Amino acid sequence: MTFGFDWAGSALGIIGALLLAVNTRFSALGWVAWFGSNLSWIGYGLQTNTASIAVQNLLLLGTTMLALWRYKGQLLAVISGGRTGLGGH
Repeated sequence: MTFGFDWAGSALGIIGALLLAVNTRFSALGWVAWFGSNLSWIGYGLQTNTASIAVQNLLLLGTTMLALWRYKGQLLAVISGGRTGLGGH
């Protein structure tokens, strides 16, 4: 049993790609979706003993975390409704 990790990873990956593709003020949330997708695929890879999927998504998780760090101002603005205290960033 894979606990739906594969479907969650697929759905979150598609949502993340769509959010980034539409290029709106909510697009940075695509990185949050990809973070969840990466974790889901790592869980799937570990549970099914598919090392290639687990390792690939572990490395992609690193790039996603870098993007989350770089886009933290935009993410905070979306979450707080535009009030970040970051001087408009």
